[in-house]
Amino acid sequence: MSLIAVGSVTGAPGATTLALALALQLAVEPDGAPGPILLDADVDGGDLALRLGLDPIPGLGTLALAGRHGLDEDTLVAHSQRARGLPGVDVVPGIAGRAQAPTLEWVASPLAALAPRCRRPLLVDVGRVGAATSSRPILTAADRVLVVCRSDTASVVHARSGMAALAAAGLTSSAVVVAGEHHLSGELAAALGRPIAAAISPERLQLATRRPAPPGQGPLAGLVDQVLRGAPPQLTPELPAAELAPDAVVAAAGSLPGRLGGQA
Repeated sequence: MSLIAVGSVTGAPGATTLALALALQLAVEPDGAPGPILLDADVDGGDLALRLGLDPIPGLGTLALAGRHGLDEDTLVAHSQRARGLPGVDVVPGIAGRAQAPTLEWVASPLAALAPRCRRPLLVDVGRVGAATSSRPILTAADRVLVVCRSDTASVVHARSGMAALAAAGLTSSAVVVAGEHHLSGELAAALGRPIAAAISPERLQLATRRPAPPGQGPLAGLVDQVLRGAPPQLTPELPAAELAPDAVVAAAGSLPGRLGGQA
């Protein structure tokens, strides 16, 4: 099944919110399969447990001890929890912070090896992409790496740099821009230099964490089609990132009408 990694380059543009919304939407897909497994793999300490009112145990720590020599789907589910408001989704809470980083290192490779054999979609919140090598096996094994950013100049420039670094390491990623969908422009794609998988407003993203839309509808419909069925991103840049000088990137991002996207 699919392994989808969701992260960001700078802090709090909405990556965890997107992971929650996408998990909820995947749980209502009419394919007869059980819902997704959502894992918190942020090496800086994720906040899924806090946001969902879950205990840290069972979670990634107990999973690492049980599966560092190999994982199967039953073991993964045994170390997950169910959260109110996320029907059909099993959640694996994360570690407390970098002091527990070896825990993530123990589980990342077995988790990546399990992904092709898992019957359920695996959705992993990796925190900041490139912030730690501990999540690299997950990024390498992922069918989709989604990098969330806002549409303001600083966020776009940082996201472009981070996605270029992923590409240099042989990892393909697409952007999810937290901004109004009507601002999905050629200038924004050019500024990022990478494909744009989707654009969603902060308000609609928050709404998507509270109730799923009918299959094929709602703000995440196109993104679900991409992560489950390999549909192409919504927009690709006209020029490769290597052909865009840094000053051109800043100029393109700066031409967008103000700070279009807030934090989600």
